[in-house]
Amino acid sequence: MPRPAIGAYTNASPALLALRRGAIFFSVVIALAMAAQAMTFAFVHFTSVRYETVSEETAVQQPLTVVGAAPRKPLTSLGDQAPEPPRALGAGDRVLATMSNIASGLGLISLAVVMAQCWMASMIVASTGVVGMQRAIRAATIMTALFAAAVPWTSAIPEAPVWGVFCGYQPLVAASASTQSGARGDLTVITLHGILPLVLLSLLVYAMFNLAVGVSAGIVRHTLDPVVEAEIAAVQQNGAGSLFAGRATGDVSRMMAPVTPIRMAGDNEADRAIADLEKLAGRRRPQDGEPSLRPTGTDPLRRPI
Repeated sequence: MPRPAIGAYTNASPALLALRRGAIFFSVVIALAMAAQAMTFAFVHFTSVRYETVSEETAVQQPLTVVGAAPRKPLTSLGDQAPEPPRALGAGDRVLATMSNIASGLGLISLAVVMAQCWMASMIVASTGVVGMQRAIRAATIMTALFAAAVPWTSAIPEAPVWGVFCGYQPLVAASASTQSGARGDLTVITLHGILPLVLLSLLVYAMFNLAVGVSAGIVRHTLDPVVEAEIAAVQQNGAGSLFAGRATGDVSRMMAPVTPIRMAGDNEADRAIADLEKLAGRRRPQDGEPSLRPTGTDPLRRPI
């Protein structure tokens, strides 16, 4: 496929540059949001930072009652004698909930923006004939799939099998509790909320690479002639007072100076012929205001030409 002229998509170059920069910026936001959501699930499922131990002074004392005597049961182990200390949700639960909800909101908004930017870039490169449009369309397709995988479909359809990466905090807690009750397998929950965000993150990097390569051919990097830009860059590097700066400035001035029109043959052919004959004869024509030459009588007779 032949490369189109630069003038074919000069007007589209600023738009493609803005779309590429915006997509990369919001992709960084999406990556941070996915990492925050995965870390939140890890803290909820594998640690106990959500809880804090209740001290004996704050625990509610039960009133004493008299019961009937019963036969004493033999102790089998020391573990049967020590009950678990009472626990309650503490400040760690509130911090994790805030972090997860903010990450989910920013991630969904950024995904929608990047998906729209990828499709706009695909339309521009397809309409201007930029080489590499297939990569831009591939990036838009991947971002659409990422958006579909990140939306919490269970909020609208509870029976949906896709929970969504940016589902918020309460679905993460419910998923972790479902493994303890046996409703869901541990491997399934870890795959959905721990491994899937990492897979989607790698797809996000691949999509941004395709978008950057796909629109790079439509971004015009030179607004002036490359030779002139090289001369100006050399002057800025060496200084305005250097010898190279003077030579470069003169070269640039000569390149931008108006060109003197060349006198073509046929403008005044008679004047040119007379001037050539005078050079051969060694005489000069009288200028304006000078008396014309007259025969003195000593000139030899010559045959007319």
